[in-house]
Order: sequence, then structure tokens, then C-alpha cells
Amino acid sequence: MNDASCSNRETEAFPGPELADTEGFRHFTPWVMATTGGPLKLPLDFHPLARTWSTIAHEEARLGIAPGMPVLISRLQIDARINSYLRQAFRRDRRSTAKTYAVELRTWFTFLQSRGTLWDEARNEDVRSYQVWRVYDSRNPFRVTPATWNKGWAALKHFYKYSCEAGWIEDTPVRIQDRLDTSSQIGGFREKNARLSRDRWLTPAEYSMWRDVGLLGYSGQVNGSMSVVADSPNVNFRGRNSARNAAYTDYVLSTGLRAAEAGSLLRMELPIGVNHQVPIVTKGRLLRHYVPMHVYGLESVQQYVDGERYDNVRRAQEIRRYDGIADPLIIERVLPDGPRGQRLRLENYGEVDVPMLSHSDRIRLYGRTEHGLEPAALWLGESGMPMQPASWNAVFAAANRRVTAARTALGVRAPWVRVTPHSLRFTFALMVLVAGVRATDREQGLTPSHPFLEGNYSHVFDEVRDLLGHASVETTKNIYLEPVKRIRRSSLFTGDSIAEVWSGIRAFSPLVGFRSAD
Repeated sequence: MNDASCSNRETEAFPGPELADTEGFRHFTPWVMATTGGPLKLPLDFHPLARTWSTIAHEEARLGIAPGMPVLISRLQIDARINSYLRQAFRRDRRSTAKTYAVELRTWFTFLQSRGTLWDEARNEDVRSYQVWRVYDSRNPFRVTPATWNKGWAALKHFYKYSCEAGWIEDTPVRIQDRLDTSSQIGGFREKNARLSRDRWLTPAEYSMWRDVGLLGYSGQVNGSMSVVADSPNVNFRGRNSARNAAYTDYVLSTGLRAAEAGSLLRMELPIGVNHQVPIVTKGRLLRHYVPMHVYGLESVQQYVDGERYDNVRRAQEIRRYDGIADPLIIERVLPDGPRGQRLRLENYGEVDVPMLSHSDRIRLYGRTEHGLEPAALWLGESGMPMQPASWNAVFAAANRRVTAARTALGVRAPWVRVTPHSLRFTFALMVLVAGVRATDREQGLTPSHPFLEGNYSHVFDEVRDLLGHASVETTKNIYLEPVKRIRRSSLFTGDSIAEVWSGIRAFSPLVGFRSAD
């Protein structure tokens, strides 16, 4: 084996059920995604070379391979080129992108393997067949949305472009001019309106129901308006970290932060109040500021910090769990803020700007207290250890299952619920836009019968661009302009109360809220 990173550790097997009942996938050997660094967790019988991988972490460190990078391997194939791509094509601060692409490539490689084809033998016809199976084939019980296809297409395009430039293949099978015969498609295999199909916006009442039932374990009931609402705490609920989970979702909804941004916060980075600008490093390692727009997010986080988080930390300190942390970054002193926000002096490491710290450094950051070390990370598990941002996917999935089960039990016609961190971010943006457009209409004496002139609301979209951290206001408009225009045409948009406005939005736009139980 020529590539030390092709070998290791905490693995995520390919989701077999997605392929098991599909023609051509009854007999396949799945690809596995692992990560560099840490102990080996692959079974020794995974591959004949597995017994030689016991010291792989030391070899990776010697070769300068950063921990936390994705690795793709199969029992039938270990290809150094694939993992060289995953290491070399992404900067260290873009590990989340590398992992996202690795997941998509894993699906593609398994598809090709079922056809007896290697990745460097793939042709354009294979890509076409792959798209049909992923998006349209009724024999695939786990077809994906156009947005998910876009993500996979981008991963394939990027991987094969890199492979061409590296000289591994002569030409890419992913051709931008190739498209299926459908009017819903633009840009080669990219699907139109993918953003609209991926997430829905939630009304405040529906978010409250989703949080209380899905995260806090409340039972549900159907109210007089035939909508599902939270009823009362469920004494049989055995969910863990419920205060943390509710605080996280409340905070995302009140700030519009991306999942990774919110998931990497340190306790010391919490704002002192509503409208307090807080520096944060966003996608592409760009420094920006975000602003909490409502006090409920701050209050929810403070309740978590004073209660559940405090208890978890004290238990960990009592059993001296933090004493065995490998290579911690210990805070020696908090320094005066610099041009890039908070600054710290670390023992044996010098001075650092807090916003510029990577997530891998943030989970190593500890402060000294009278009871011993304490993680600086805001979000902790029950063990008192920092939580990985990707773990929130499981939290949201579990909440969606609980809410779906509750709605099914109540006889809701369309019970299935899928809320993501993106849903909360989109909801935050729509709330701000609705408030800004309504305020502008009132100032200018406009009603829904007046034409929607984009220039009248430029300042509103600029504000939302800044709050979301978009590089360009065009990005904000591409996502939100058309929904806002449609919503504004409804006379219900001018309701006297926020509840009336959201009721009108929910009735007018199919992109907002869950279905009612009527």
C-alpha cells in the first residue's frame, strides 16, 4: 500500500439499504469512509493489509497528514490516488467540504463497482445511468432530491477535473453540456430550483412544536385549527442532552448561523445581548460578524450553560476525565480584543485570535478553574467532552423521527417531517425579510397591489446578506427574492399581528410550514 492515509479508523459504512433492493446492487462490496488520525477501528479481516495498519496514525503524523481528513477504501480496491485527492485538493480548513465530497464519491464508486467498472474507466454513459438511478429510478426506494444530486454532481466534477490535471485520466466523464431530456434541468446535470426543493421554512408555532416534541419529548395533539401542537411533557421520554439540543436550535433560529458555525462556538464567544455584533470566521475562512436578533436564543443557551452543561462538566471533573486529554491547549490569559476579536495567550503556544481557531483547535481548548480543567467549547456531550459539529445531524434526524411518529399517531395526512439546520437558517432569513419588506411598505405607503420593485428593498436584502454571511447580495436574492415576491402579493401579508402574517404566509406559500391535519 503506497498511501498511508488509505487505511484507517473510525469508519462509516456505506448505507446498504439504499442499494439492497435495486437491480444490480444485490451483490456488492461497499466502500467505507474513514478519517485520518486517532486509533484504528477497521476490523483486521477488512483487507489483507489491515494488520499492518496498527501504527498508521504515527505514519500519518510523520508524513504530515492532518488528522480528520476523509479516507475512502474498499475491500476490493485501495487506490492511493483517491485519497491523495482528498488530502491535496482541499485546504485544511475545508475539511467539511472534503468529507461532503467523500460521501458523494463513496456512493458513486459503489455504483460503479456494481457495474464492474473502476472510477478511472467510467464513461459519460455511466454518469447518465447514475443520475437516472439517483433521481428518477422508481426501483430505488431512496431517490434523492435535485439539491442532493447537485451536490453529488459537483463532487464528481471536482474529482474528475483534479484527476485530469494530475494526469490520472485523459478526459472527464462528467460533461457540462450533457443533460437529460427534461425542462427542469440546467447546466448539464444540475437541476433547477434545487434550493426550493431541499428545505422548507417553518412558522414560529411549528418550530415550537418541532422543538418541544422532537427535542424535549412533549406529546402532541391536534388543536381547534387542526394543526399539530405540543401538549405536555412526556414522562416516558428518555432523550439525552435535551437542554443542549433545544438551545442549539433556538440559537441557530435567532442568529441564522450555519450549522458548522454554530456547532464550533466557544462559551467565551457568546454575545452579551441582542444586536451585539460577534466576530466569526465563515466559509472560505472569511471573517464576518453575526447578530442575535431575538433574546430567546440567548436565554435558551444561558439556561443550558447554567444547568445541563454545568452538571456534565462537574461530573467529568470529579472523575478527572479532563486530566488525560492529549495535547490540550490551555488558556493562560485572556488578552484585550484585537482587530479580529478576542485574543488569548495559551500555555506553551503563544497568542491566538479566537475567531481564527479551527474546530480541531477549539475542541482542544481548555481553561483552568478551581475544580480543574474545563472545555472552552460551548456544546458538550453527556460525558462533558466537546461535541463534533457533524453530530448535530443525528440530533435533527432523531427529532424528525419523533415528530413524524407523533403526527402519524394523530392521523395527520402528510406526517413526514424533515427539519435541518438549513431550515432554521432559512426561517431566520425569511423572518428578517418579512419584517424589512413590511416596514418598507409602510414607510412608502405601498400595498400588495403595488408592483414589487426590487430596488425598493435593496437595503433589506443587503441586511440579510450581511446577517447570513453571503459573499454577494445576488446569492441572497437567488434564494429568497422569488418567495418574498410571491408572499407579498397576498393580502394576508399585511395582517395586523405577526401571527396573522405567518398564518397568511403559510396558507399562501407551499414552501412554508408543515401540512395541517385537516
